Amino acid sequence: MTENELIVHAARFFGWARVGPDIRPALHADIAGLAAQGTLTGVPTSIIDTRSSSMG
Repeated sequence: MTENELIVHAARFFGWARVGPDIRPALHADIAGLAAQGTLTGVPTSIIDTRSSSMG
């Protein structure tokens, strides 16, 4: 999933019908923070949750 797809899915999860100029930067910052912590990898082209990739 790309960063843009993740942003759209997250917005839908929170009940927003569209991703506006206030929502996109906030979600982008959250994704960047998770990537900096090592929780997500592959940003922005192929995002992977590192916690789930180590399971199984």
